[in-house]
Amino acid sequence: IVVASKSIITKGGWQKTINSWNLAHPEEQLDPYMLETYDRFANICDDKKCIVSMIKSAGQDLLIILDEVHNYKNPVSKRSKKLQNLSHWSKLGLSATPFTNNAVMDACSYLVMGGFYRNKTNFMEKNDLVKRLGDYGELLVFDEEGKVIPALWPRYPEFRKELAQTIYQPSVDLRSLDMPNLVTRIEQLGHSESLDSDLRSLYKAYVKRMFDSVTDFRLAAMERICQDDLRLDTLFDIISDTRTVQPLVFYWHVSTLQFLEQRLSEASVEYQIVSGSNPISEVDFDKDTVVLMQYQAASEGVEAKLSNTSIFYENQYSYVKLVQAQGRNVRRGMGHDVIQYHLLADCAFDREVFERVRKAEELSDAMLNEIAVETLSLSS
Repeated sequence: IVVASKSIITKGGWQKTINSWNLAHPEEQLDPYMLETYDRFANICDDKKCIVSMIKSAGQDLLIILDEVHNYKNPVSKRSKKLQNLSHWSKLGLSATPFTNNAVMDACSYLVMGGFYRNKTNFMEKNDLVKRLGDYGELLVFDEEGKVIPALWPRYPEFRKELAQTIYQPSVDLRSLDMPNLVTRIEQLGHSESLDSDLRSLYKAYVKRMFDSVTDFRLAAMERICQDDLRLDTLFDIISDTRTVQPLVFYWHVSTLQFLEQRLSEASVEYQIVSGSNPISEVDFDKDTVVLMQYQAASEGVEAKLSNTSIFYENQYSYVKLVQAQGRNVRRGMGHDVIQYHLLADCAFDREVFERVRKAEELSDAMLNEIAVETLSLSS
């Protein structure tokens, strides 16, 4: 059984992989029982008749492949809970980003999948972590840098051993995978007096309570940063370069998309969109155009093998989404170099968000609001 995102299954990624294997290994043919999406598979696991049918058809000799297994890292989600009922079958999870900023709870989910624990509650009890929870349910076993303090968690060495039996990272010579050479550039944008002035005005309006909430203030500041002329000019310099092929331009907010669409249309630049309203299936990745890609919608199932350029136009707040976005045009079999640009305004807020995400942090709305108020107050 292969469980993957809808976009990957719709585009036939796993079907091509299986067919390729079967052509190369006629004596060891793969015959998948089913290819399903995460939520549909969770519903199947919730149906006793379906489970009985699967047992009769496949018996005990069944392997469940979980593509992008980090989608199961929440041990109390419906997906994970339904998967826990299939403990009698082997599972193979695949992910380039198995852990984020809460590696212990991510590991909990994987260890439950691996059969070390029945569920999250069982994990917490056996590891004596119930007594080490804060007022808001956070684990109190970390130092200021987010590293586990062994003295606060006596069973930590056993936890590490269990994890070593569950997570496998193969040693691979990337040259053998025929991967493209990747160049990363941070484009430090010049000083913009108009941007500084507008951000100061926004902060003063916030202090005077002219915004309904701190979130509205933060969103207004992010919108102004993304609509700055220097940022837009840098984008056009990159996409206008004759060496640039099918540039992928990543954004987060709808306001940024609308702004980019307007400016690209005014300049008569052809573009395509990947977003919640514009599915990947409608994009022609064999066509050399600008592709505006929303981080969330383009996180999985995209293989832009023609593209040699990524532009992270808007700095967002998820390390996992950033890593996934960085892999959209870095694929096997590409014979060209890939350049990835990070645009960074001369603004404390933009720099702080960028640096934190680059350090593998996952920033919540509350943290972003705090960063916005702290950094933008300094410039007022």
